[in-house]
Amino acid sequence: MDKYKIYCETDGWIEVIASSEPTQCPINNGHEVRENSLTLLEQDVKENIDSYLDLNLEDYKKLRYKEIDARTVELIDQGYVYKTKIFSLSSNAQTNILALDSTRDEPSLTYPIIYNTIDDNESYSIIDSTDLHNMYMTALGTKKIHLDSGTNLKNSIRDAVSEEAVDSIIDNR
Repeated sequence: MDKYKIYCETDGWIEVIASSEPTQCPINNGHEVRENSLTLLEQDVKENIDSYLDLNLEDYKKLRYKEIDARTVELIDQGYVYKTKIFSLSSNAQTNILALDSTRDEPSLTYPIIYNTIDDNESYSIIDSTDLHNMYMTALGTKKIHLDSGTNLKNSIRDAVSEEAVDSIIDNR
């Protein structure tokens, strides 16, 4: 969906989020729209902030899914807590912890393994394969909680039968 600005002779300038270029006033399609007043403000809008929605229910649901996805990414970006320290859940960090865990019992993997916190202000010494696996499972569990909570919100939106019902679903994670 994209954000547009259009001029209605009755209501003035209106910002609209729509899946196609609006040709009518989103407030009242009987109002006259000034010719050539349409301006594209933003493409691929991820959330609705102070804009009129000129969307059908399915498009509105898609916009809300994007909002939930953005919040899920924010939560994952905050990292995970293990042994009172916060570690990154970036793609690179996930790859590293997965690779370490998958080889945790290999004789060539020596302990301790020093793992930096998300802000690089501290480090943690992984003492053995059990500690490593526990750290990995904490990272995995944290990410799963965020993904599952987003899916639950999306399922509620999928089941909604009106715009009002979609509006009532609040992402307060």
